[in-house]
Amino acid sequence: MVITISYQPQHLAPPFAYAAVFKFEIGSKEITAELTLEYLGRDTISLDELKAEGFTKNDDYSWRGVIDPKWKADILSFSTLQIQSEPDSEIYLHIAIEDEQKGFAKDIQSADVLFQELLQAVIEQDQIEAPLKIQLRLNNKPYEITWEFSKRVINKNEIESKDWETGREIMNHIYALDFDKLTGIRKPSSDSVLLDELWYPINDNIKNNLISNLENLG
Repeated sequence: MVITISYQPQHLAPPFAYAAVFKFEIGSKEITAELTLEYLGRDTISLDELKAEGFTKNDDYSWRGVIDPKWKADILSFSTLQIQSEPDSEIYLHIAIEDEQKGFAKDIQSADVLFQELLQAVIEQDQIEAPLKIQLRLNNKPYEITWEFSKRVINKNEIESKDWETGREIMNHIYALDFDKLTGIRKPSSDSVLLDELWYPINDNIKNNLISNLENLG
């Protein structure tokens, strides 16, 4: 089966605006993937402005390789998503199966999350970025959580788990915090999360959800 996802965040302006196409060829033994990513509107931005943001005039990216087979069920799930004839106002995500132009994902939130996870798996596999690592302190107990997207595994205090769904829940709870409204400190306090070298407080509701998920992470 061949699944092609065309993707573009509608709300991003240059130099961050981009469009991507992800093509998956799902065989009996392996999944071959091809990714092309094109940045949009860079010609309207000066070179100095691009450099200030850490970009160049051409940061377009392409990759072809093999995706870990643990992603197979997730990739196949694109073929069973409910679709609609018009794209979402925030995220353009079009699904094509084989040569059939199927349509746009109706449940855009879950489709968007999955697309970003697969994108991260490629970037990580291509050694452009390291696995996502987050430190937590809950009830004065330290946790170090690492998401290895390229392998679709999660590590809790260096113990590997294939329970990716629980890992997703942990990530969702962490990023449910409104970091823009929180004040970070240099040294950890009880019930806090480390982000960009600052520790941010975690409220009781998110704390309890995190503890439950961390305990269930097998």
